[in-house]
Amino acid sequence: SQRIRRPRLQHEARLLRALEGHPAIPRLVAYGHLQHFEYLAMELLGKSLEAVAPKYGMDERTVAKIAVHLLSALEFIHSRGVVHRDIKPANILLTLDHPVTLRLIDFGIARPFRIGIPTQHDPIQERRNVPGTLHWVSLNAQLGYDTSRRDDIESLAYTLLFLLRGSLPWQRYNARSGTLFGCMKQVREKKRQWPGQRLGEGMAKEFGDLLDYARALEFDSEPDYEGLRSNFQRLAGSQAEEALDFCMHSFSSVLTCLSILQQFQHPK
Repeated sequence: SQRIRRPRLQHEARLLRALEGHPAIPRLVAYGHLQHFEYLAMELLGKSLEAVAPKYGMDERTVAKIAVHLLSALEFIHSRGVVHRDIKPANILLTLDHPVTLRLIDFGIARPFRIGIPTQHDPIQERRNVPGTLHWVSLNAQLGYDTSRRDDIESLAYTLLFLLRGSLPWQRYNARSGTLFGCMKQVREKKRQWPGQRLGEGMAKEFGDLLDYARALEFDSEPDYEGLRSNFQRLAGSQAEEALDFCMHSFSSVLTCLSILQQFQHPK
Protein backbone atom coordinates (compact mmCIF):
# COMPACT_ATOMS: atom_id res chain seq x y z
CA SER A 1 0.00 0.00 0.00
CA GLN A 2 1.02 3.64 -0.29
CA ARG A 3 -0.25 7.04 0.79
CA ILE A 4 -2.76 8.46 -1.68
CA ARG A 5 -0.64 10.96 -3.58
CA ARG A 6 -0.94 9.53 -7.07
CA PRO A 7 -3.25 6.93 -8.64
CA ARG A 8 -0.52 4.39 -9.44
CA LEU A 9 -2.15 1.49 -7.58
CA GLN A 10 -5.52 2.32 -9.12
CA HIS A 11 -3.85 2.35 -12.53
CA GLU A 12 -2.25 -1.03 -11.86
CA ALA A 13 -5.52 -2.53 -10.62
CA ARG A 14 -7.32 -1.42 -13.78
CA LEU A 15 -4.60 -2.93 -15.96
CA LEU A 16 -4.61 -6.25 -14.09
CA ARG A 17 -8.37 -6.49 -14.62
CA ALA A 18 -8.01 -5.60 -18.31
CA LEU A 19 -5.23 -8.16 -18.82
CA GLU A 20 -6.93 -11.12 -17.13
CA GLY A 21 -6.79 -14.32 -19.12
CA HIS A 22 -3.10 -15.11 -19.53
CA PRO A 23 -1.17 -17.42 -17.16
CA ALA A 24 1.56 -14.81 -16.67
CA ILE A 25 -0.82 -12.16 -15.35
CA PRO A 26 -1.21 -12.31 -11.55
CA ARG A 27 -4.70 -12.62 -10.11
CA LEU A 28 -6.02 -9.43 -8.56
CA VAL A 29 -7.62 -10.21 -5.20
CA ALA A 30 -8.72 -6.76 -4.05
CA TYR A 31 -8.26 -3.05 -4.57
CA GLY A 32 -9.70 -0.25 -2.48
CA HIS A 33 -9.22 2.67 -0.13
CA LEU A 34 -8.92 3.11 3.61
CA GLN A 35 -8.92 6.45 5.38
CA HIS A 36 -5.35 7.40 4.54
CA PHE A 37 -4.23 4.59 2.25
CA GLU A 38 -5.11 2.76 -0.88
CA TYR A 39 -4.32 -0.94 -1.14
CA LEU A 40 -3.89 -3.58 -3.81
CA ALA A 41 -3.80 -7.31 -3.05
CA MET A 42 -2.70 -9.98 -5.51
CA GLU A 43 -2.34 -13.74 -5.33
CA LEU A 44 0.46 -15.00 -3.10
CA LEU A 45 3.61 -15.64 -5.10
CA GLY A 46 7.13 -16.90 -4.48
CA LYS A 47 10.52 -15.35 -5.11
CA SER A 48 11.63 -13.46 -8.20
CA LEU A 49 13.98 -14.70 -10.89
CA GLU A 50 16.48 -12.16 -9.60
CA ALA A 51 16.36 -13.73 -6.14
CA VAL A 52 16.79 -17.33 -7.29
CA ALA A 53 19.22 -16.84 -10.18
CA PRO A 54 22.64 -18.30 -9.30
CA LYS A 55 25.61 -15.95 -9.59
CA TYR A 56 27.18 -18.22 -12.20
CA GLY A 57 24.05 -18.20 -14.36
CA MET A 58 21.38 -20.71 -15.35
CA ASP A 59 21.60 -23.34 -18.06
CA GLU A 60 20.54 -22.40 -21.59
CA ARG A 61 17.57 -24.77 -21.86
CA THR A 62 16.01 -23.40 -18.68
CA VAL A 63 16.45 -19.81 -19.83
CA ALA A 64 15.08 -20.74 -23.26
CA LYS A 65 11.92 -22.08 -21.60
CA ILE A 66 11.64 -18.85 -19.63
CA ALA A 67 11.97 -16.94 -22.92
CA VAL A 68 9.12 -18.94 -24.50
CA HIS A 69 6.79 -18.16 -21.60
CA LEU A 70 7.68 -14.47 -21.40
CA LEU A 71 7.42 -13.89 -25.15
CA SER A 72 3.92 -15.34 -24.96
CA ALA A 73 3.13 -12.97 -22.08
CA LEU A 74 4.46 -9.92 -23.93
CA GLU A 75 2.55 -10.81 -27.09
CA PHE A 76 -0.65 -10.99 -25.03
CA ILE A 77 0.01 -7.70 -23.23
CA HIS A 78 0.97 -5.91 -26.43
CA SER A 79 -2.10 -7.28 -28.23
CA ARG A 80 -4.14 -5.37 -25.63
CA GLY A 81 -2.34 -2.17 -26.61
CA VAL A 82 -0.16 -2.00 -23.48
CA VAL A 83 3.60 -1.85 -22.96
CA HIS A 84 4.95 -2.94 -19.56
CA ARG A 85 8.05 -0.66 -19.52
CA ASP A 86 9.73 -2.37 -16.55
CA ILE A 87 10.64 -5.91 -17.62
CA LYS A 88 13.41 -7.19 -15.33
CA PRO A 89 14.18 -10.31 -13.24
CA ALA A 90 12.84 -8.69 -10.06
CA ASN A 91 9.42 -8.29 -11.71
CA ILE A 92 9.13 -11.94 -12.78
CA LEU A 93 7.94 -14.09 -9.89
CA LEU A 94 7.60 -17.83 -9.42
CA THR A 95 4.27 -19.28 -8.42
CA LEU A 96 3.99 -21.47 -5.35
CA ASP A 97 2.41 -24.25 -7.41
CA HIS A 98 4.15 -27.37 -8.57
CA PRO A 99 5.11 -27.34 -11.39
CA VAL A 100 6.26 -23.74 -11.24
CA THR A 101 4.92 -21.10 -13.62
CA LEU A 102 5.87 -17.43 -13.96
CA ARG A 103 3.96 -14.26 -13.17
CA LEU A 104 4.85 -10.82 -14.50
CA ILE A 105 4.22 -8.13 -11.88
CA ASP A 106 4.44 -4.35 -11.37
CA PHE A 107 2.27 -2.72 -14.01
CA GLY A 108 2.50 0.60 -12.18
CA ILE A 109 4.24 2.40 -15.06
CA ALA A 110 2.72 0.34 -17.89
CA ARG A 111 0.76 2.38 -20.40
CA PRO A 112 -0.83 2.28 -23.86
CA PHE A 113 1.55 2.65 -26.78
CA ARG A 114 0.86 4.93 -29.70
CA ILE A 115 1.57 3.92 -33.29
CA GLY A 116 3.33 6.61 -35.28
CA ILE A 117 6.48 8.69 -35.17
CA PRO A 118 8.17 8.46 -31.76
CA THR A 119 8.47 11.64 -29.76
CA GLN A 120 11.79 12.53 -28.20
CA HIS A 121 11.75 14.20 -24.83
CA ASP A 122 13.71 17.25 -23.79
CA PRO A 123 17.28 16.12 -22.88
CA ILE A 124 17.01 18.06 -19.61
CA GLN A 125 13.91 16.07 -18.69
CA GLU A 126 15.73 12.89 -19.72
CA ARG A 127 18.28 13.51 -16.96
CA ARG A 128 15.55 13.38 -14.34
CA ASN A 129 13.24 10.69 -15.61
CA VAL A 130 13.88 7.42 -17.46
CA PRO A 131 10.86 5.08 -17.52
CA GLY A 132 11.61 1.71 -15.99
CA THR A 133 14.78 0.63 -14.22
CA LEU A 134 18.09 2.02 -15.46
CA HIS A 135 20.02 -1.24 -15.87
CA TRP A 136 17.16 -2.92 -17.74
CA VAL A 137 15.64 -0.11 -19.79
CA SER A 138 16.24 0.06 -23.54
CA LEU A 139 18.79 2.31 -25.19
CA ASN A 140 16.08 4.29 -26.97
CA ALA A 141 14.27 4.92 -23.69
CA GLN A 142 17.53 6.19 -22.18
CA LEU A 143 17.95 8.51 -25.16
CA GLY A 144 14.56 10.01 -24.33
CA TYR A 145 12.42 8.37 -27.01
CA ASP A 146 8.89 7.27 -26.29
CA THR A 147 8.48 3.57 -25.47
CA SER A 148 6.77 0.91 -27.56
CA ARG A 149 6.77 -2.87 -27.99
CA ARG A 150 10.41 -2.98 -29.08
CA ASP A 151 11.52 -1.64 -25.70
CA ASP A 152 9.85 -4.48 -23.78
CA ILE A 153 11.60 -6.97 -26.08
CA GLU A 154 14.98 -5.31 -25.46
CA SER A 155 14.43 -5.42 -21.69
CA LEU A 156 13.49 -9.09 -22.01
CA ALA A 157 16.77 -9.72 -23.87
CA TYR A 158 18.72 -8.10 -21.01
CA THR A 159 16.79 -10.26 -18.55
CA LEU A 160 17.57 -13.51 -20.37
CA LEU A 161 21.24 -12.61 -20.80
CA PHE A 162 21.47 -11.75 -17.11
CA LEU A 163 20.01 -15.13 -16.19
CA LEU A 164 22.63 -16.82 -18.38
CA ARG A 165 25.63 -14.72 -17.38
CA GLY A 166 24.79 -14.01 -13.75
CA SER A 167 25.36 -10.27 -14.29
CA LEU A 168 25.43 -7.54 -16.93
CA PRO A 169 28.52 -5.40 -17.66
CA TRP A 170 26.86 -2.12 -16.64
CA GLN A 171 25.37 -3.25 -13.33
CA ARG A 172 28.37 -1.98 -11.39
CA TYR A 173 27.41 1.60 -12.21
CA ASN A 174 25.09 3.26 -9.71
CA ALA A 175 24.32 6.71 -8.34
CA ARG A 176 26.22 5.99 -5.12
CA SER A 177 29.51 6.27 -7.02
CA GLY A 178 28.64 9.65 -8.55
CA THR A 179 25.75 11.74 -9.81
CA LEU A 180 22.58 10.19 -11.16
CA PHE A 181 23.16 11.79 -14.54
CA GLY A 182 26.73 10.48 -14.60
CA CYS A 183 25.51 6.99 -13.81
CA MET A 184 22.87 7.17 -16.55
CA LYS A 185 25.52 8.26 -19.05
CA GLN A 186 27.89 5.44 -18.04
CA VAL A 187 25.18 2.80 -18.34
CA ARG A 188 24.04 4.14 -21.70
CA GLU A 189 27.56 4.13 -23.13
CA LYS A 190 28.26 0.66 -21.78
CA LYS A 191 25.10 -0.69 -23.42
CA ARG A 192 26.21 0.81 -26.72
CA GLN A 193 29.53 -1.01 -26.40
CA TRP A 194 27.80 -4.36 -25.83
CA PRO A 195 25.64 -5.46 -28.77
CA GLY A 196 23.90 -8.80 -28.54
CA GLN A 197 26.63 -10.67 -30.40
CA ARG A 198 29.20 -9.57 -27.81
CA LEU A 199 26.95 -9.90 -24.76
CA GLY A 200 25.94 -13.43 -25.76
CA GLU A 201 29.42 -14.62 -26.74
CA GLY A 202 29.93 -18.28 -25.92
CA MET A 203 26.18 -18.91 -25.61
CA ALA A 204 23.51 -20.08 -28.00
CA LYS A 205 23.13 -17.35 -30.63
CA GLU A 206 19.39 -16.97 -30.01
CA PHE A 207 19.99 -14.89 -26.88
CA GLY A 208 22.32 -12.31 -28.39
CA ASP A 209 20.25 -12.26 -31.58
CA LEU A 210 17.17 -11.27 -29.57
CA LEU A 211 18.91 -8.14 -28.29
CA ASP A 212 20.19 -7.13 -31.72
CA TYR A 213 16.75 -7.82 -33.20
CA ALA A 214 15.01 -5.62 -30.61
CA ARG A 215 17.44 -2.75 -31.13
CA ALA A 216 16.90 -2.89 -34.89
CA LEU A 217 13.10 -2.63 -34.68
CA GLU A 218 11.37 0.59 -35.69
CA PHE A 219 9.25 2.39 -33.12
CA ASP A 220 5.92 1.07 -34.43
CA SER A 221 7.17 -2.32 -35.68
CA GLU A 222 5.31 -5.36 -34.40
CA PRO A 223 7.81 -7.93 -33.09
CA ASP A 224 7.73 -11.38 -34.68
CA TYR A 225 6.62 -13.11 -31.49
CA GLU A 226 5.94 -16.43 -33.17
CA GLY A 227 9.31 -16.52 -34.91
CA LEU A 228 11.15 -15.56 -31.73
CA ARG A 229 9.31 -18.20 -29.72
CA SER A 230 10.14 -20.82 -32.34
CA ASN A 231 13.84 -20.02 -32.00
CA PHE A 232 13.75 -20.59 -28.25
CA GLN A 233 11.47 -23.61 -28.53
CA ARG A 234 14.08 -25.33 -30.67
CA LEU A 235 16.72 -24.48 -28.11
CA ALA A 236 14.60 -25.66 -25.18
CA GLY A 237 13.71 -28.95 -26.84
CA SER A 238 10.52 -30.98 -26.69
CA GLN A 239 9.43 -29.62 -23.29
CA ALA A 240 9.49 -25.95 -24.28
CA GLU A 241 5.72 -25.45 -24.03
CA GLU A 242 5.36 -27.27 -20.72
CA ALA A 243 5.22 -25.56 -17.34
CA LEU A 244 8.53 -24.59 -15.81
CA ASP A 245 9.02 -27.81 -13.90
CA PHE A 246 12.59 -27.22 -12.83
CA CYS A 247 14.15 -27.23 -9.40
CA MET A 248 13.73 -23.49 -8.85
CA HIS A 249 10.45 -24.18 -7.06
CA SER A 250 12.53 -25.28 -4.09
CA PHE A 251 13.74 -21.69 -3.69
CA SER A 252 10.22 -20.26 -3.41
CA SER A 253 9.19 -19.18 0.06
CA VAL A 254 5.65 -18.77 1.29
CA LEU A 255 5.17 -15.42 3.04
CA THR A 256 2.54 -16.18 5.66
CA CYS A 257 0.69 -13.78 7.92
CA LEU A 258 2.73 -15.13 10.83
CA SER A 259 6.03 -14.41 9.11
CA ILE A 260 4.88 -10.88 8.29
CA LEU A 261 3.98 -10.26 11.93
CA GLN A 262 7.32 -11.65 13.01
CA GLN A 263 9.11 -9.21 10.72
CA PHE A 264 7.34 -6.30 12.42
CA GLN A 265 7.96 -7.69 15.89
CA HIS A 266 11.63 -8.47 15.27
CA PRO A 267 12.92 -6.00 12.65
CA LYS A 268 16.45 -6.53 11.37
